[in-house]
Amino acid sequence: MVICISNQKGGVGKTTTAVLMAIGLAEKGYRVLAVDADPQKNMSTLLQYDPDSRTGTLYDLLKGDELDGCTQSITKNLELVAGDSAIYMADIEFLTIKGNRPIVNLDLLSAHRAEIQKYDFVVIDTGPNLGTMLLNVLRASDRVIIPTTPDTLSVDGIQALSETINAAKERNEGLEISGILLTCYDRYNISKVMEEDAKDVAGLIGTKVFNTRIRRGKDIRESHLTGENPMKLKRSGVGQDYVTFIDEFLEEVNGGNKQAKRSSRIKKK
Repeated sequence: MVICISNQKGGVGKTTTAVLMAIGLAEKGYRVLAVDADPQKNMSTLLQYDPDSRTGTLYDLLKGDELDGCTQSITKNLELVAGDSAIYMADIEFLTIKGNRPIVNLDLLSAHRAEIQKYDFVVIDTGPNLGTMLLNVLRASDRVIIPTTPDTLSVDGIQALSETINAAKERNEGLEISGILLTCYDRYNISKVMEEDAKDVAGLIGTKVFNTRIRRGKDIRESHLTGENPMKLKRSGVGQDYVTFIDEFLEEVNGGNKQAKRSSRIKKK
């Protein structure tokens, strides 16, 4: 199952969600591939990608390199395709003209479909935009998870994201929005009010707000600033929130059994 973590607004917890979800699924025994599709490369930094390893990046994968040559082992059951600032120019570099119509030849994963089958989950982090890279990630995905902070701007952005998701469905009819994940949540402030707005927006785009709330925590910000191993975040309150969220997600995709293991027992669409 390929999972896209996306929101056009930055600072809503996309990378933290992608990283801790990939780690958490791997620790449950699933074989996981993390893919950093954000040219800012924050996922790669947090997962402590070694740039001296001679391992290819997502850019190399898009250029035609084999998947095995573009993955780096992070922990047991978890591998990473690192980000690359070169994908900032992907919209131009992979652009061709067919007749009078511009076509972006950016096929993210389908050329590697056989190799992808060895993973139970592929978790893709995306940048804060609605450009060509996101569209192609969505075309390669089965599910979308939308992290959002409980404020008006990020909730409004979900509606714009849903239009891009609908465009991706023209080539990927099976794409589903798993739900909206509320992050940086504080029950004592305006977050409680904005929660209702998130539910309204979820209804408009045909999805739900996950029951799990990811609380606000300085340990996440400190980890981003210091590059500290995110595995340590599991002991924090925020880390435990993500453990709960992963269980909720697995219960959904496994048809009510959050303990199911391996792809043969993952519920198919």
